[in-house]
Amino acid sequence: MKKGISVILALLMCSTISWAQSGQQQIKKQIDKQYVNNAHQQFMYTVSPLNKELDDRLLDQRAAFEAALAKQPNLIQNLPKDTTWSYSENKGFYDDAFTPASYTHYFQKGDTNSSSVHYYQHNWYADSMRWTPNRIQTSYVNENHFDSVITYFYQGFSEEPYTGNRSSYPRTPAENADYEEFWDYYEPGTGWIPSSRRLAYRNEMGWDTLSLDYSYDRDSLDYYLSYQYRNQQSEDYSFYEYTYFNQSGMTSQNRSEDTPDFSLSENKSFDWEGNLSYWSWDYLKKLANGAWDYQLKKVYSFQTMELMNEDSTAYIYNNDNTVIESESYYWDSLWVYDQLYKSFQTEIENGFRVDSIHIYDVDLNEETMLREPSRILAKNHLIYDAMGNQVEVKNFTIINDSLQVSNKIVREYSLVNDYYTITSQESYAYDFNSKMLFKSSVSKTNYVGNEYRGFSYFNLNAAGDTTYGYINQYERLPDGSTADVRFDWDWQTQKLVLRSYRINGRQITGDDGRKYNQYISATINPVDGSQAINRSMNGYNAYPGVFSDGPIYIEMGDTLNLYVSARSPDMSIPEVEVSNLPATATYDPETRHIFWVVDDLNPGAMTYKATRGDKYVTAEVEFINENFSVENEENSSPYEFALNQNYPNPFNPSTNISFTLPEAGIVSLKVYNVLGQEVATLANQRFGSGNHSLSFDASRLSSGVYIYRLQAGNKVQTKKMLLVK
Repeated sequence: MKKGISVILALLMCSTISWAQSGQQQIKKQIDKQYVNNAHQQFMYTVSPLNKELDDRLLDQRAAFEAALAKQPNLIQNLPKDTTWSYSENKGFYDDAFTPASYTHYFQKGDTNSSSVHYYQHNWYADSMRWTPNRIQTSYVNENHFDSVITYFYQGFSEEPYTGNRSSYPRTPAENADYEEFWDYYEPGTGWIPSSRRLAYRNEMGWDTLSLDYSYDRDSLDYYLSYQYRNQQSEDYSFYEYTYFNQSGMTSQNRSEDTPDFSLSENKSFDWEGNLSYWSWDYLKKLANGAWDYQLKKVYSFQTMELMNEDSTAYIYNNDNTVIESESYYWDSLWVYDQLYKSFQTEIENGFRVDSIHIYDVDLNEETMLREPSRILAKNHLIYDAMGNQVEVKNFTIINDSLQVSNKIVREYSLVNDYYTITSQESYAYDFNSKMLFKSSVSKTNYVGNEYRGFSYFNLNAAGDTTYGYINQYERLPDGSTADVRFDWDWQTQKLVLRSYRINGRQITGDDGRKYNQYISATINPVDGSQAINRSMNGYNAYPGVFSDGPIYIEMGDTLNLYVSARSPDMSIPEVEVSNLPATATYDPETRHIFWVVDDLNPGAMTYKATRGDKYVTAEVEFINENFSVENEENSSPYEFALNQNYPNPFNPSTNISFTLPEAGIVSLKVYNVLGQEVATLANQRFGSGNHSLSFDASRLSSGVYIYRLQAGNKVQTKKMLLVK
């Protein structure tokens, strides 16, 4: 039986596109498809010479691009030495090879006192087989001041921008302002049109205390005030006000004021004719120690044409300034006592504290004819540990005419970077059928030391079945890069299924020792396991880039076919040299194709070297031959070679792994993470035939999916297990 592959290592095996077929021929086919036949095409050219000019232009552009790919230098002329650039390519779910996706350039021209900064972003369109602009931005700098920024945006493979914007900053702002800015936008056929203007007045700290934004009216050909922001701050006072306008006047205003004596917030809205449509007023009175005295809310009444009382809350304190009561009122021609809130604090053993909050309904006492607290409507228990961490929350509500726990949250904390962080949270909900609480969700954040290693979340129903969930695992790879891997819960198979991964910070090395980053991200098709992959590289100083295809998973007899992908900052293809090839492998430098029928499971790492002029970079490409598979062979022993599912599973932190051997021999039992890295060796010794069981303690590992692999001679089996801490 053909041997299988590791969960992630096989996913990282990549190939790139070959440019064997002429792109000019392909674009010619695309042009010809626009016409019924050759006679129709010639007739169209006769009737409309412009149509022929456009078609010829596409062919000429493609020819120029192919010349650049053949290492004609500099798509961007006079590329500065300090160019920063990036290139990305994609492979769809059912594609066999990568195709270009986008590239960007960022560079500066001129000197420090007078220069321009350029940002070009281009996309590759397979239909036209050419690079077309997506965004072009230029910033003009003079004497360390940004005078203007111009940006154009493009759609499809059009060479004309469909929109754009530009900003400019006058050296001497108008109206005694400290800062002035103009924004214009671009329309095809019309050109640049004014859009907005901004004035800002600043204090000695450089903060905006007054900002005025203006919008441009194309009918009146003038600016009108559209937004005003005021800000005042001092040690014991703050004031904010936001006001919006249209051509008719004010549309809304929000203001807040905070002093040692009170806090006030006010919101107003107006219709298009300037009439008041909403007004709310919230006032909080403070005591001398800063504690709240009472809270009052008013809203505008269109009947009385004034602000009217709506609700209020009064606070009552203990001698130690802890809140013991608050009374809630609503307005009905006079203040009506509505609800009472009481808080209690209880010290329990080991420094734990319980804060209990009771909410009472208020009813009319027919004997006294006064409104008085009656039954408890709800209750909250907040439990804190000795460090002040809230470790449990219990909420009580009326269920079947009695006060019962309706839900509960339990938390665990760990000391991470000198701060207590929630690492586990379990939520419980009330099941009306069993009349009991059940665990409804569990989430865990995993750390190894102070390093974040992943997050998991699962929803459960009252029967204990998982209805939704996912695990994000974060791993640091041997080459210094990091991997984010996500598993989602598949409700049909009731298993965790790999959905996506991202490799960050994979590096290649330039001839001056500098490191250049590469990134890989992939999405897994849940139907058939196919992948959509995007990978990108970042470079600078006119160095070329080459993608690292490793680690490459190999098995004896397999055929390895891949094309080495490399680019220069101008998108030409640099010279690519591959050294340390396996002995029987071949490499064609013209097509950059590597071919190998695997006959060696332990080859050394290859080296890709991409050269452009006097600049080069290298990338190490490793081979992996770990075999996570099952090999079925007939055996006359009364025992069958078998690896059983660990129990319990999921587990925390230990589990038992049992297996059966048909004959005595050396046995290896190892545990791997989802990236194929060995994390534990449980056995590497001789066992007799029969049944065996080993214990696995994972207390030093983070939560997530792990693979355990049993090998005896040429027989191998693997299974997955889930560690949930």
